Amino acid sequence: GDWAYVGYDSGGSKYSPLTQITPANVADLATAWTYDLGSRTDFAMTPLAVNNVLYFSFGSNIIALKADAGTELWKFEMKTLTEFGGITPYAGGRGISYWPGSGQQGPRIIVGIAQGYILQLNAKTGQPIPGPERVINLGAGIMDEVGGGAYRINMPPALYKNLAIIAGLTGENGRYGQPGDPRAFDLLTGKEVWRFHVVPHPGDENFGTWGLNGWQQRKSAGVWVPMAVDVANDLVFIPTGNATDQNFGNGRPGENLYATTLLALRASTGQRVWHFQITHHDVYDWDVSSQPSLFEATKNGQRVPAVAQMTKQGLLFTFNRL
Repeated sequence: GDWAYVGYDSGGSKYSPLTQITPANVADLATAWTYDLGSRTDFAMTPLAVNNVLYFSFGSNIIALKADAGTELWKFEMKTLTEFGGITPYAGGRGISYWPGSGQQGPRIIVGIAQGYILQLNAKTGQPIPGPERVINLGAGIMDEVGGGAYRINMPPALYKNLAIIAGLTGENGRYGQPGDPRAFDLLTGKEVWRFHVVPHPGDENFGTWGLNGWQQRKSAGVWVPMAVDVANDLVFIPTGNATDQNFGNGRPGENLYATTLLALRASTGQRVWHFQITHHDVYDWDVSSQPSLFEATKNGQRVPAVAQMTKQGLLFTFNRL
């Protein structure tokens, strides 16, 4: 069976229907194959399995193996690309993304690179796709707004049709820096399609929840865990991080929307559909720290399309996701 997303499916259910391994036989499992990754010990990510191919990142490499045999199908060293300017690129935390293709375009591996890029590889050959959209510079333009600096991410791109949706890794301390705004990029052109101000600007809905001037060049509130996507209903669910400075709120009077929030946006346009702020004016590091999970609930005998969000407080929130 396939495991084509970090959370099994686009909705982050983390559930596999496979039945061969059971409580009765799990103790009898034996090693089927081993692939030597070398001497590194800080390897932590979720491999993807699609059509008997296992895809994963390791250091600056993206690797594809035959899933039932462990045979290497291809290996791509990202350092060989000149677009990265001599840095050693590596995939942002928790994994990579698989795009099944569209029309004449075949399947691709979409790599969210921690240093602020999206790389697109041909899923069959491991080679970068042709054209300038093979590498998308996520920091271009947006970092000029805050006087320059590095743009970073720490999540696999969420995919909706031909859009890759990402948000910046803003950290927990410092008043000024990169915006955490969720943004969508067209995989076919490499162009930005939409951007949502996660700290509302003048004229935006809910402006003023950081005080009148607290929004300016605010280093908040990024995303460091995977998003969830409801493809059928054109929704992306975004768990946002801390308001900064994390432990000092005097410079940001108000509720600080949309920090520490489960944010539901229209995936095709970036328009806000609804939000629920888990912690108002957070000074306790109670950001939203896990991927939302989409499921079908039953309430009073009626089926309800739902989303569940676990939190650092040990509270599980469930919502009608529509």
